[in-house]
Amino acid sequence: NAEPARRNPDRYDVEVDVDIPSRGGWPNLAGSVVVLLVQSEEFDRQETDAFGKALFENVPADALPGVAIVVEP
Repeated sequence: NAEPARRNPDRYDVEVDVDIPSRGGWPNLAGSVVVLLVQSEEFDRQETDAFGKALFENVPADALPGVAIVVEP
């Protein structure tokens, strides 16, 4: 999910939801590493929270077409 940043329309906040069934769902979804790649280069990495969410803030709008996401459970 990508939403425009509140104060900067040229930037987006990208939220990634990770669900690993073998973990049994909430609250056991924390700790997966999510890597956001832009044009095959690492932009940022975040760990999921207990709900399986990782948030990447201030991603340039023009980078969105080249975004790829890698999950390291």
